Amino acid sequence: MAPFAAIRSGAAINPVFSPDGRWLAYQTDQTGRTMVYVQPVPPTGAVYSIRGQRADQPHEAVWSPDGKELFYNPRAGGFEVVAVTTQPEFAFGNPTPLPRPFQLSPPQSRRAYDVTPAGMFVGLVAPGAGDVSAQLEVVVNWSEELKRLVPVK
Repeated sequence: MAPFAAIRSGAAINPVFSPDGRWLAYQTDQTGRTMVYVQPVPPTGAVYSIRGQRADQPHEAVWSPDGKELFYNPRAGGFEVVAVTTQPEFAFGNPTPLPRPFQLSPPQSRRAYDVTPAGMFVGLVAPGAGDVSAQLEVVVNWSEELKRLVPVK
């Protein structure tokens, strides 16, 4: 296995491939400030970064199911989405703030949320946070429960 690129970071990198597998988004603090970068797969030497406000430290990026947006944590208490175009050349749109009912982590942590193929967010929620249930239900042997509830005729 060969390294993807010469990326060095003291923070968790949180890499994630675009849905089509042609782009890799990751974070690094190799410039002294945590940033989200995107580069093509296989690497060509081109690297693109999300530009935030002066105090922002974009991190925890994840692609939308169609690969046309990146969701990320720009700062403490923030959550944003930015449009991404890859043709004819790679470019970011303007970031848009989003509400977030789940926990976000500092740049040195692993991402605590994801986006499902249907575009729904799944994430860790702090107990007592808003109207979100503090209860987690785990269903085991769900196929047996399904057979019981919906018998085959």
